[in-house]
Amino acid sequence: MNSKKLILVGIVAVILIILGFTLWPGDKRAIRKQVARMEELASKAPDEKAIDSLFRARNMAKLFHDPCTLEIEYADFVGEYSRKNIQDRIVLARNSFSQVKVSTHDLDISLLGNKQASLLCTLRITGKGAGSQVGDVQELEANLKKMDGDWLFTKLAMVEVLER
Repeated sequence: MNSKKLILVGIVAVILIILGFTLWPGDKRAIRKQVARMEELASKAPDEKAIDSLFRARNMAKLFHDPCTLEIEYADFVGEYSRKNIQDRIVLARNSFSQVKVSTHDLDISLLGNKQASLLCTLRITGKGAGSQVGDVQELEANLKKMDGDWLFTKLAMVEVLER
């Protein structure tokens, strides 16, 4: 009788440990949330008001370390930039669209230790700008660092991908 209880307690303990590791919020999950937040803030509804656009740009800039290294060659945006400069560029980029949807695909996150990580994903941008449909696919490479509990982008590079 005692051995049955002991086996049952052991099985329950193993299940709880597995659930704990599976469901416990980890660093990769936190990084995925940051990427999802970036997708949400970068996207723009057709009826978005100017003040909402500024608010979204400010919140998106908070996802970046101050300063952050950016390598976006096609937009001539290469170097180290302050959070304010990044926010200004976000406003300009979002204003060039009447509506835009940003999504990420094939997200691959590598934890590097010492509260650092790298990620690689495909970034798809679709929308409407200057009266015509716009579509673009970029490969996004980024480095992140965990600071005060938040994962911030310390380096971001975009590489144009040829359409298939």
